[in-house]
Amino acid sequence: MLQGLSVIAMVCLHLFSKNYVGLYEPILFIGNTPVCFCFSQLSDFCVFGFAFCSGYGHMKLFEQNNYFKKRLMSLAILLINFWLILFASTIVSIIIGHADFMPGSVSEFLGTMFLFDMHYNGVWWYLWAYILLVLISPLVLKAVNKLPPVLILSISFLIYCAAFYVRFYLSTENYFLVRFGPFGMTFFEYIFGAVMAKILFFTNIRKLRIKIPFIVRCIFSCLLILGLFFARTFIIPNVFFAPLSGFIIITMFALWKKPKWVENTFMFLGKHSTNIWLTHMFFVSSLWIYFAKYPLAIFLLLIAITIVISFLASYAMKGVTAVFNKVIK
Repeated sequence: MLQGLSVIAMVCLHLFSKNYVGLYEPILFIGNTPVCFCFSQLSDFCVFGFAFCSGYGHMKLFEQNNYFKKRLMSLAILLINFWLILFASTIVSIIIGHADFMPGSVSEFLGTMFLFDMHYNGVWWYLWAYILLVLISPLVLKAVNKLPPVLILSISFLIYCAAFYVRFYLSTENYFLVRFGPFGMTFFEYIFGAVMAKILFFTNIRKLRIKIPFIVRCIFSCLLILGLFFARTFIIPNVFFAPLSGFIIITMFALWKKPKWVENTFMFLGKHSTNIWLTHMFFVSSLWIYFAKYPLAIFLLLIAITIVISFLASYAMKGVTAVFNKVIK
């Protein structure tokens, strides 16, 4: 469900964080600021959400047998899924007359295929960052198990600060520094999730929630969300604070006693979150999705299109995965 929440935030961020003039027509405003823009600013926790889920989940799985082998298997499936999307998108690009963009040159295509130098889609950088996190996860999770939580969070936060500076303020074309920026920030977010799993954060906070009257929880939650909504747009819009606001939102979402249909909706979106992530920017970058005119219509149209694509990709992946499993056996 948290992955479903994170992918909704990702779509919202990429759709509505740009200037709306001549692009789409917002209906609701706060002063001169579209409400959808405010939502997009609050939604910049999306990468934190995915990294947090990964760190939390991996920490829970770490003590199981064959942890690393199972993670490598998952990475192989993820790469095959990515290559399927890459090849399908390339074929479509050639058919519609955009071969100069995709595949472009052989070096661009191969660089993307093997994650050396990502092209075509700006959000694909997370793929190589996630793969690197998984590859080093046995060492990282062992450190999380042995070191005090405050120490491991402090070290990783210093890396986050350095990476943030390199990513947004240091002008460099150095290959490794360019990649250190997004990876270092994601590393902290991954560690944060692992530490929360170690200290049983959600279990303990649920015990605390029971002691607080329902009406008090409702009022506090509403005030907190409104505060985040305005603060992340008008006071601290910098992405540096995304982990803070993201953690608050994730905590509130996890503690929310959700109706079954809400759980099913977010589980459904979570199931398709990988393919939504891998494909949605093609439609956002081409701008044609904005013909739907109004923010909610644009958002729902993009979600619908990417879910249809995800169903097609999932169907194709069943055959590919079956062959892959036979090969490795």
